[in-house]
Amino acid sequence: ISSGWSDAGIIIPWVLYQQTGDTTLIEEYYGQMDAYMSVVNQKGYGPMFGDWLAFSGASTPYLNAVYQIYCTSLMEKMADVLGRDADASKYRDRYSVLKKAFMEKYVDEDGNVLSSTADDLTVSNHGYPVVDNAQTALLWALKLGLYRENAQRDIMIAGLLKNVKNEGGSVRPDYEENTLSVGFLGVNVILPVLTEIGAADVAYDLLLQDALPSWLYSVKNGATTIWERWNSYSTENSFGDSGMNSFNHYSYGAYVEWMFKYMGGITMDEENPGFQDIILQPTVDESGRITFVNSSYNSVYGNIVSNWQAESGKMSVYHAEIPANTRAVLYLEVSEGVARKLAGTQGVTFVGMTTRNEKQTAQFELVSGSYDFRDFKENQVQEQDVKVSQVSLNK
Repeated sequence: ISSGWSDAGIIIPWVLYQQTGDTTLIEEYYGQMDAYMSVVNQKGYGPMFGDWLAFSGASTPYLNAVYQIYCTSLMEKMADVLGRDADASKYRDRYSVLKKAFMEKYVDEDGNVLSSTADDLTVSNHGYPVVDNAQTALLWALKLGLYRENAQRDIMIAGLLKNVKNEGGSVRPDYEENTLSVGFLGVNVILPVLTEIGAADVAYDLLLQDALPSWLYSVKNGATTIWERWNSYSTENSFGDSGMNSFNHYSYGAYVEWMFKYMGGITMDEENPGFQDIILQPTVDESGRITFVNSSYNSVYGNIVSNWQAESGKMSVYHAEIPANTRAVLYLEVSEGVARKLAGTQGVTFVGMTTRNEKQTAQFELVSGSYDFRDFKENQVQEQDVKVSQVSLNK
């Protein structure tokens, strides 16, 4: 069994439950998931894959420890959903033991993540360097809260941003600034984690980068599908290692999840899954390179729409459609004065100012309907700038 690969049997039922609110898969396969986790707990994972094809990655034992912690936390949540109190307690206790062991082995007192030296590994299974404070290592430590206190978290964030920005080649001399060094087990978390720590600007820098390694590097070199390797082909050097060089390999396409959940801003409420309770968190490109986003998701309750336009890196128009028999919480980066003016219409309730993804935002509650917000400038928002058309609630 391999961490991140065979763990799909734990992760997929949880994700489907989040997307639909349906517990059928969790109920049907809970026994198998529980048995699988028992094997992982007793024997551990195998030595394969890990941060597959990362140019500067974390050790496979590090990723094994991370995914065991992650899947243990998901099992606790699924046991809670099914009312299996004894199992929830078992997984909660196991999580504490695993986290303690992880912290003792992989995180030093200065906040460094020892994703190479703790396992005495400097080269991965695929021949790339394994390093301490690897992007993937820092990302998962931040995602799972694997630090002792906030000061340590701040050190990890600073290390992650320094690594990604790579100013003047200070961390990765052979690569450009604002480039990736993650492999398969880091690519799905890098943009979400960057956004959640308040660095959405860095996430956009990565999204729009076309130097190696990046998503648009392949596009620049003629790709029409997603490659397995960051450097599967280049116009200068032709094809990469022919022994394993798939040109239709979705893994690196995981960034699309971020585009829906953060860029467009449509995501579920983990405590109330299935999209009857919707969270909208549109995230504008502050640099002004991307000036509009249209996004929609056809949930089990109907089509959810979240579209925005921006001028000079600031939102200027926002449109949302909330299906019948649902409700939404909307987070917008506007001042309290603007928020109160935007809330002066039917169906929109201003809850207050709050922090969302480390940004000061206005929180609104929206009932089913179609909403258009325009002209977000402090002294230009007038009542007529907020246009609302209600969707029939008995559709």
